[in-house]
Amino acid sequence: MVYFLTVIACGELVFRFCRQSPGIERPRLKTVANGLLLASVGKFLAVPAIVWGQSNNLIYVALARLVIVVSSVQAFSVMWEVRSSIALVTVGSGFLAQALVRLLWSHPFS
Repeated sequence: MVYFLTVIACGELVFRFCRQSPGIERPRLKTVANGLLLASVGKFLAVPAIVWGQSNNLIYVALARLVIVVSSVQAFSVMWEVRSSIALVTVGSGFLAQALVRLLWSHPFS
């Protein structure tokens, strides 16, 4: 949930400040949410890893994460009509926010 909210919030900032053509309309929230959910379908690659006992294999986990990142960047750049580098920074900020929340959740402040 944190990932999606961060990417959508960053998408709004990108739309306001980094869009390439001024005549482009903002995509609807439902379209953005559907696109990000569809791009995250690579998470189903974890199912064969668990079935085949490869969940601790670093290469398999890294490749699954790479598929998710690449598909999310492509979906974001198509939906918001921005360059891939801007989409990579935006999607990366979503993954960073997700990792920070996970870290804070596992080690709360004393």
